Amino acid sequence: MPMPSESNAPVPDFSPAEKEPLIIFGGSFDPVHVGHIAMLRAAMEAVRATRAIILPVYQSPHKIGQPSADARHRLAMLQLALNGLPGVSISEIELNAAKPVYTYDSLQLIHAHHLDDQLVLVIGMDQLRALHQWYRAADILKHVRLLILPRESATEEQTVWQEVTRHWPAEIARRLQADRIPVPAIAISATDIRRRAACRQSISGLVHPDVEQYILAHGLYASRTLPPGKDRS
Repeated sequence: MPMPSESNAPVPDFSPAEKEPLIIFGGSFDPVHVGHIAMLRAAMEAVRATRAIILPVYQSPHKIGQPSADARHRLAMLQLALNGLPGVSISEIELNAAKPVYTYDSLQLIHAHHLDDQLVLVIGMDQLRALHQWYRAADILKHVRLLILPRESATEEQTVWQEVTRHWPAEIARRLQADRIPVPAIAISATDIRRRAACRQSISGLVHPDVEQYILAHGLYASRTLPPGKDRS
């Protein structure tokens, strides 16, 4: 939801403290897929982080509608996909709230337990495009480093950067551009995985094998509106 206009006052230059980076990677993870894991690894490598916190949302304040799978299933799939990844943990603070939570508030809670760490928030281009509408976005930029995930289309990405320069001071736009993660965009989407699962198409290779089995075992994303005569096996 839009935030008060005064929240977008000019932000002082960001000067990273000599602290250990702690990656914060949020999302609905509906479901978590191999692209998420690749982006997490790229983010950790970009800032040489040895630790990361995955922050599944209950419901984003900036999106309409609930995730397709409920919180317990999305959490279970994350636990399966992240099993064995060193230094990576899952925070349930937003799931436990059982309501939309602002990113600023979640970061404040995480910071309270990690005072000696530099929080590094990973966001996608779509989130960057709407960053000026986030609750207390300027305050986030004062204290948190952002890493930006690329887009598949260079033209779309250029449009996003143009929008960023319209909403933020030039020094902030430059800082954000400098923190674009140099990793190829990954053409995998949770939307496509849900569609495939609903149509009984294979999702092998798109999600962790244990996540694939979990989706099948629990009938997640299965279509309830298949036309008569369609194979439901």
